[in-house]
Amino acid sequence: MRPRVILFDLDETLHDRRASVEAFIPTLYGFLEPWLSHVSLEDFRATLHRVDYGGYVPREVFMQRLLEAFDARNFDAVALAKFWRSEFAKFAQPMAGAYELLEFLKSKGIQTGIVSNGTVQLQQAKIDALGLQVDVVVISEAVGVKKPAAKPFLEALRLLEVQPSETWFVGDHPVNDIQGAVAIGIKAFWLERETAWSGNAPHVRLERLLDLQKFL
Repeated sequence: MRPRVILFDLDETLHDRRASVEAFIPTLYGFLEPWLSHVSLEDFRATLHRVDYGGYVPREVFMQRLLEAFDARNFDAVALAKFWRSEFAKFAQPMAGAYELLEFLKSKGIQTGIVSNGTVQLQQAKIDALGLQVDVVVISEAVGVKKPAAKPFLEALRLLEVQPSETWFVGDHPVNDIQGAVAIGIKAFWLERETAWSGNAPHVRLERLLDLQKFL
C-alpha cells in the first residue's frame, strides 16, 4: 500500500554529512592554524574523522578530543564547538538524489517530514541551508528525547494527522532510525551509509536514496 507520508532522518539521509564535513575541514583547519602550525591539513583531516564518531558525540567532547590529539591545550573546546555550530551548516551538502526524491514524492501527493536527533539550532540551520522542502520537521531537542524513543516519530505523525500504518521512514542508523520506527509500526527503509547494520528489526535496504522510488 502506498504511504500517505514518508519521513526521513536528516544526517546521512537527506544531508550528506560526511561530504559536508569534508567541505568544512579547510575552514576549521584555518581557524585553528595558529595553534596547529605543526600539523598538515591531511593529518588534521584524518584525525578529525577518527574522533568525530559520525557526529554521535557532543561537539564539546569531539573538540576536546581533537585538541588533545594535537596537544593544542591552549584553545578552548567550548569555543571551538560554538564555532562549529555557527559555521558548519554553511557547508551543508545534500545527499545524492535528495531533491529529486522529495520533488517526486510531492508530485505523487505524498507528504514528507524530517525526524532528526540533535539541537534545533544546528539541525534547522542545515535544513535551511539545503533548502529542503518538507511538510514537517521534528528535532529531538524540541521534544525532549532522542530517537529511537517513540516520541519524535509520534510527534511527526500527530502533526501530519496520520497513523503509523500509513507512514514509511527512511534513515541510516539501524537503532535510532530503523528499530525506532519499526517499534511503533512504521515501515522502515535502511539507507546503507557509514553505520554498519547491527539491528534485527525488519527493514528494506536501500543502496541509494532514489531507490525508494522502486517501491512506489
